[in-house]
Amino acid sequence: RNPALKDTKERFEKELGETTIFKIELNKYQRAFWAEQDPTDIHNPMTLERMQNQFPYVEWKEFFKRMLPQSTKLPDKIVVVGTSYFKAIKDLLLKTSKRTIANFLMLENCLEASLFLPKQFCYLQ
Repeated sequence: RNPALKDTKERFEKELGETTIFKIELNKYQRAFWAEQDPTDIHNPMTLERMQNQFPYVEWKEFFKRMLPQSTKLPDKIVVVGTSYFKAIKDLLLKTSKRTIANFLMLENCLEASLFLPKQFCYLQ
């Protein structure tokens, strides 16, 4: 057996575990946010600059550039649903490695994209 494959499998299992823990922690904040749901915190149009100033622990411009198709022009204003949520997850984001967050985002995107697969692939969800 190839020892590199064993290392890859162990790394995969470790990173998947870290990503799962991150998702569970993030879900706790999401549930709390939607349970408390302040009507004034639902619709907050912000410029990207204001969003960056208010939530500096995320590189928002870079985030949108990487998550959206290259042809997408960033809008002048972004509607932020739940500024209190973004404030609440600050510590979680700061203590979580960028690799774990990237793995989480990739996994979520794959799961979202799987909704558009033919029915024979539905077991992926």
